[in-house]
Amino acid sequence: MRSSTRGKKKTYEKPVLIRKAKLSAIIAGGPSIPTLPELPAT
Repeated sequence: MRSSTRGKKKTYEKPVLIRKAKLSAIIAGGPSIPTLPELPAT
């Protein structure tokens, strides 16, 4: 059960980090995509 909770937390933390990075890239107005290969749509 502990492992399951840990996996869920990681999955929830990932989108948050990606969103934060996306916001940072938008604010910076620079190509911060190379650091986030998971955002090819941007």
